[in-house]
Amino acid sequence: MLDVGFLMDKYEQEGFLEKKTIPEEFYESVKQWGDKTALIEKDISITYLELNQYTDILAQYFEEKGLSKEDKVLLQLPNRILYAAVLLGLMKVGVIPVLLLPSHREKEVVSIADIVKPKAYIGTSEYMGVDYIDMVSRINDVNFKMIFADFLDEKLNGMPGYYLLPERTDSEGVVIMINNKVCYRDTALFLLSGGTTDTPKIIPRIHEAYAYNAKAAAARCEVNSESVYLAVLSTSHDLPLASPGMLGTLLSGGTVVFCENSSFDEAFSAIEKYRVTLTAIVPAIAQIWVEVLEWYQADFPYLKQIIIGAAKLDRHIGELLIRHLRVKIQQGYGLGEGITCFTKLSDIDDVCLQTQGIPVSEGDHIKIVDTQGNRLSSYEDGELLEKGPYTFMGYYNNPELNLVGFDEEGYFRTGDKAHLDDNGNVIITGRVKEQINRAGENVIPMEIEALLREHQDIQDAAVFGMPDEKLGERTTAVVISVNEKLDLNNIIRFFNDKGAARYKVPDVLYLVTSFPYTNVGKVDKKVLKRQLEANKEMDNYANVNTGDKK
Repeated sequence: MLDVGFLMDKYEQEGFLEKKTIPEEFYESVKQWGDKTALIEKDISITYLELNQYTDILAQYFEEKGLSKEDKVLLQLPNRILYAAVLLGLMKVGVIPVLLLPSHREKEVVSIADIVKPKAYIGTSEYMGVDYIDMVSRINDVNFKMIFADFLDEKLNGMPGYYLLPERTDSEGVVIMINNKVCYRDTALFLLSGGTTDTPKIIPRIHEAYAYNAKAAAARCEVNSESVYLAVLSTSHDLPLASPGMLGTLLSGGTVVFCENSSFDEAFSAIEKYRVTLTAIVPAIAQIWVEVLEWYQADFPYLKQIIIGAAKLDRHIGELLIRHLRVKIQQGYGLGEGITCFTKLSDIDDVCLQTQGIPVSEGDHIKIVDTQGNRLSSYEDGELLEKGPYTFMGYYNNPELNLVGFDEEGYFRTGDKAHLDDNGNVIITGRVKEQINRAGENVIPMEIEALLREHQDIQDAAVFGMPDEKLGERTTAVVISVNEKLDLNNIIRFFNDKGAARYKVPDVLYLVTSFPYTNVGKVDKKVLKRQLEANKEMDNYANVNTGDKK
């Protein structure tokens, strides 16, 4: 078991952690940049001082309604000023927000609530055509004592347990600022694991550690009071929340511009209108942007950098972004559980396009190990393990997983396969459990996907293993292609021309028109496998192209 107190003492003594809660860190920004614009939502803006006052109103309101320190609340709001204000308001009281994504529905709400036992739910009646308040009100498996909404339908108005969140008003006389009962070592919030497992993993983030995470990431990305950060992705994700994201920007005196969704037209309009200097996206969005930029006449003179994380960036897509937008790409790797890596703005493009950079803190330690736990040298693939001043100390209410999640030196087992180059840059090569054992040969899906994407007719590819009586596992490739006649023979010739080993050639090829994605923008291979397993007709055509329908 990790000695949390000892580790926190150590990182405080070493100067990484500053013994401040996130609201206390934010208040330092308020004192320095009070009259500066903090947040922009469409044509609405709010200064640092106004945002702090609004969080005070909300904090007082939550206390009046009966929420108190260590209560858990499911928070499901889109990228809006209200989201930031509610998040900080809950933290000021010591209530722990559990950050749900807009894509979560009844199934996720029930399974997460079963673990955290929330006292309340905070959501909206209208976002992208979804009535979240109505959705939650129909769930019988969760007993919410309170449901808060930014707008109440007439049918819910006045019903017991339903409350309307206060609007921004004159906050004169509201003095709560920060609850002195909230400690910098308390849990600030719960993130949700970005994986595709059925059972959600709840990630507690400690105030002073998560504040440091945001500030260290902001320093690596050179965010300052002149920065204008565009939040394209949901700020309930770790990347757009604190890497450096909304929090990193606010703690640096910059301005955050909210996109309500990730559509290119909203993002491009905001970049131009608000003179955005940086943003963070995932590779799936980067690919869409590149396709749009072939015809869209973009004029973004203030945009200096694009941060790309959550999945590995295809080099060709990165090169096209640089060509079209004349920006610096900062590729990154990070986990809600802890480690955050980014390339540097001073790195050459080869480093930014081919690696995920180095950790943002000198207090971070990483190692690459084999299956026996032995350290590996540069360029040798193994599992990436890490520890540092902002790494979490274990999943909430999951003692079994925590027992195996850390090694004897306190390193967290990420489950990611990687190697380091000679300069210590991390290169992610896949998931440890994703490796395909094909007739005794180890096949790395990410390597095969990269080769497939080099084919002129293939837009994207997903590769994974499927059970096979003769091979043990057969290498299954699912691709998006503009060529409906693309078949496995064509792929075999292509791999031969590339000089790839025969065992690396996919055994089965499927053509599809689109991929399912996880909440963090990765192809959801688990869903893809279920789709293939459900369609036995497709599975009968091994070693030939099946397409969506044979």
